[in-house]
Amino acid sequence: MGNFETVTPSSGFGFMFETGATPYTLDTVTFELIVGNLATLDVQLYSVQGSLGSPNPNLALVGLLGNPVFDSRPTQWPSYTSFIDFSPINSITLAPNTYYLIGVTEPVNGDDSNALTFNFNYSYTVSDDWSLPAAYTFWHYSTSRLHPYGWFPSAAGGSMMLEVDATPVPEPAASILLLLACVFFGVATPHRR
Repeated sequence: MGNFETVTPSSGFGFMFETGATPYTLDTVTFELIVGNLATLDVQLYSVQGSLGSPNPNLALVGLLGNPVFDSRPTQWPSYTSFIDFSPINSITLAPNTYYLIGVTEPVNGDDSNALTFNFNYSYTVSDDWSLPAAYTFWHYSTSRLHPYGWFPSAAGGSMMLEVDATPVPEPAASILLLLACVFFGVATPHRR
């Protein structure tokens, strides 16, 4: 079982992960949502600079995600929620051994119509050598003076239902070897006239 957290104006939720030793190209990020007006959602990817243990860590914007598309896979609550794929507005390469924060926020003029799905199993499947930080996986964003301002770690809400799809970037050495092989075979192949 789980719960739903509405993304309200000037607030949001985040999820943090760490990449492994290989660079990747980000393909999509998929969220399970109660869908309202998807145009009011802002999805951002930040790289984390410095310490994770403090509120408002130094975050550098890596890119924005948009172009929401309904994913046909059934959700755990098919009559209430949908999987929505967000793709990078511009190409995003995930650097090796770097912490990233995926943020879902709504601007001040948003309409409170979308809710993220959370689950209480706290179990994620990560591929290759990616990992999740032990204590700082879930984040909350607020611009209210009643709460910490900006991004801060949060244990509330459970596990955000999301999926990150990325493709490994080929190593430059492999590309050079392939190019050299093509040149060699192009020169070494006898030509008839």
